Amino acid sequence: MKNKIEELATIIALVKEDLKSKEKALIDANAFTSHSQGHINNITIKIKALESDAIEIKERYADKPDVFVNFRKRASEIIKEIESLD
Repeated sequence: MKNKIEELATIIALVKEDLKSKEKALIDANAFTSHSQGHINNITIKIKALESDAIEIKERYADKPDVFVNFRKRASEIIKEIESLD
């Protein structure tokens, strides 16, 4: 079960890195606007919710595999949202 808990932290780190890279790319391309900042703020809130959920999963639901599937799905949706930033 420890591997699954570690996987949550890895997923969060990857999502954060994707967002950081996308933000830097937008800034470097002079495409960073208040609109993109708003989207980044919304995505950051979703990432913080993932972090909170990871703690709760670790404490309460580590024995339920479907929770991990849902977590990965939410992380994938956030990554798609990051990729669609322009």
